[in-house]
Amino acid sequence: LEADHPARRSPAAGVDPILKRLDASGTGSGCVRGVIETAARCAGAMLRLRSWSWGVAERELVAPFSRPDDFWTRARAPHRALALRLYSRLRDASPVLGAGVGAPLLKLWTHAALDPAASSFRGGAKSRDDSDDESGADASGISRARARLTRAIRAHPKLAPALPIERGDSDAAHPRGASLATRTEWVRAAYAGVGERCEAAAKAAVVAAANGVLDIAAARAGEVAGTPAQVAWADAVAGVCVAAARVAPEAMHRLPLTPAGSALNSDGSAGAEYPTRLAATLRRVAERHCHASAAHTAAVGVHKTAAAQSAFAGSFRADAAHVSLRRAANRLARADAWLSDAFASLAVATVATVTTAREQTRSSYVFDFNDPSLVRALASLVHAAWERGPPREPARSAAVSAAT
Repeated sequence: LEADHPARRSPAAGVDPILKRLDASGTGSGCVRGVIETAARCAGAMLRLRSWSWGVAERELVAPFSRPDDFWTRARAPHRALALRLYSRLRDASPVLGAGVGAPLLKLWTHAALDPAASSFRGGAKSRDDSDDESGADASGISRARARLTRAIRAHPKLAPALPIERGDSDAAHPRGASLATRTEWVRAAYAGVGERCEAAAKAAVVAAANGVLDIAAARAGEVAGTPAQVAWADAVAGVCVAAARVAPEAMHRLPLTPAGSALNSDGSAGAEYPTRLAATLRRVAERHCHASAAHTAAVGVHKTAAAQSAFAGSFRADAAHVSLRRAANRLARADAWLSDAFASLAVATVATVTTAREQTRSSYVFDFNDPSLVRALASLVHAAWERGPPREPARSAAVSAAT
């Protein structure tokens, strides 16, 4: 691996010029399949012989980084593709991936599905509705790793019901590329499947996977800053985290918002006002809905103007405006689904308690009037649901003020 991949022999804090060229050329994981297969089988043999613990094997997979958390936040796209392809081949070699509630496996699958550097090309053509989420990178190895990890989840004893088999190229187990919006819907459907069709203990895997997304949110946002994928990544973080909040809102509310996850509300509203991951997620959903609503309003106005001018200026602008309007409408529909999940997460009933023998059983809910952070989050959601977004091209400040 060190001979083939420059990131394996580069210092963790340094930048190898060869790695820069590899990153810019979009050559997948940078290693041929035979090298990856050989390295994975060697690691699997060491695990089966118990010469390596899972911790030792994981340090070898993320080398030269000493901790997986550092790797996922600091590694470049080709290095992440290489690690995911190695991880995806170790399901049968360790009970960490093949047994338990499946938290490590679902976390890896989420990383592979949501990586903005994964290819969005499908058979040489992009999706017409979501072709504006390209980040510039094209690490195609991530898509192959995601396909392997999907099959691993379907073979897992606890997570198998969460991902039913689908026909055609729309299945997550297909190695072809897909847009970030499509991959986000795959993850949301998997989280919902865990909550509906899996054992209650498997909800811990959803919380762990969502926490992994929050931990890498700032790092990936820096990678896609200034590219069309910037908006798609922000939407993906909000959509996936609110799906996890609907499955396990109490667990999300018990977790404090760490500095790594504070990028969820980078306008300064995180911290004292939204101290937990649930409250920060709900606030973020309100902001993204205002952003999508403003974009849809702007697209409607542009489409009307272009359609009126098409009589003497030709239909080119009108056709382009129609495509943009369709994308904005699809994005607003997805934001409406996130808003529904956000309200539902606050209405989830906790364990019922009986106060006295004469009184009826009362169900306490996640929402609490005595919790100022949840009151602020609910106010943001209600405002986003009832009020129209700013009628102009959306900016971050406009979406923040609308949600506030």
